[in-house]
Amino acid sequence: MLLAAALCASCQTTPKDIPVWDFSKDGSADPSESPYHSDDPSSTDPSKDDDGTRKEIPAYTDMVLVYGYSPHRSPYNWTEEYMRDYVSWTDPATGKSHWLFDAFLCLEFMDCGGHNGNKTFITGYKYNGNYLESANKSDWESLADYYFQDYVNVGAIDRAVGDAAKTLGQPSHKRQIVVGIPEPIEYRYNNYGQNQSGGTTYWGEIDGKTMDFSKSKDRLTAVKWYIDTVIKLFNARNYQNVELGGFYLTAERSDFVDDILIDISRYLQPMKYSFNWIPYFHAYGYTNWKQYGFTYAFMQPNYFFSEEITYDRLTTACQDVLENGMGMEIEFDGKVLDTSEYKWGYRLRDYMKAARDYEVWDNCKLVYYQGSWAVRWLKYSTSEIDRELFNDFCKFVVERPLRDDN
Repeated sequence: MLLAAALCASCQTTPKDIPVWDFSKDGSADPSESPYHSDDPSSTDPSKDDDGTRKEIPAYTDMVLVYGYSPHRSPYNWTEEYMRDYVSWTDPATGKSHWLFDAFLCLEFMDCGGHNGNKTFITGYKYNGNYLESANKSDWESLADYYFQDYVNVGAIDRAVGDAAKTLGQPSHKRQIVVGIPEPIEYRYNNYGQNQSGGTTYWGEIDGKTMDFSKSKDRLTAVKWYIDTVIKLFNARNYQNVELGGFYLTAERSDFVDDILIDISRYLQPMKYSFNWIPYFHAYGYTNWKQYGFTYAFMQPNYFFSEEITYDRLTTACQDVLENGMGMEIEFDGKVLDTSEYKWGYRLRDYMKAARDYEVWDNCKLVYYQGSWAVRWLKYSTSEIDRELFNDFCKFVVERPLRDDN
């Protein structure tokens, strides 16, 4: 399918409709805001050899983004009660239950009001009008520790899957956990290259050596250290129903990290972990995702967040996704609710319509940005319109032809 229009050189810079988020303003861009502001698995695993070595990179079709770690988010920890609504869905028309999302992306892009002052895990984020300080080694370590616990966060996903399996039976494959890798930001303060200050040796040490993030090799060393840390923490928990399937690069454009991407991919590939990327609409380098070594890449249409962006954005995004062999992100947050002041449920329906019309729904992997707990907000809304949208959305997920265990 041909593109509606050729890509222009200006697409390689930050689009004007993609703001540098400042979460201290009206909260409309903050996925953590309330919606009214804006027992045992099978003893054999066909994906592994007898010695437990993974044969291939795990596959999934529908991955949901779950933000967590920054204390400004509520609830701070994901509980089993919350995760049940992301693991399975019961069709009210038939009473039949289905597995819902088969992968969970654990990520965070900032730490505000919490652990060690206001920090960012990705270039260019603001809080209270100021660009955030780049996260250091201690921040990266705290983030990894946050995810891997027994009763909350990944532990809650594991327990929720185990509970659902008592009714649904074991899924055809374990639910996948994908973990976000913080961006190794060159400077302690870095506003998209316009304000670089605080030096490049702020991050910390590995094996007694101070990392200098002006050097590609040190930034790569930090990323490898984080990957190793995550693998160690995950394996120590001995989860029964989830598998560490891969890693996600939090940077949503490639120009600050393109010097280390191939080497990250080469590090992950022998261990059979997927390498995932979700660039924003026409972000720098998005057409080069295969050359960078990503296993899967997903385009953000960024249509949901402004009514100034017309439906044509979705048609272009679908065409680009198909032409470039990518997956796509379905996006919504609390403004989707009919009980909110925005009533933007129609924009989520636009995503579902475009994905079906352009056969993205049939053929492509999807990820779901759902603005903190927007799926739950729809499910438990007092509005029949919201609950209908919740069920239509879940049906959109579970009926996709790519799925094998719904």
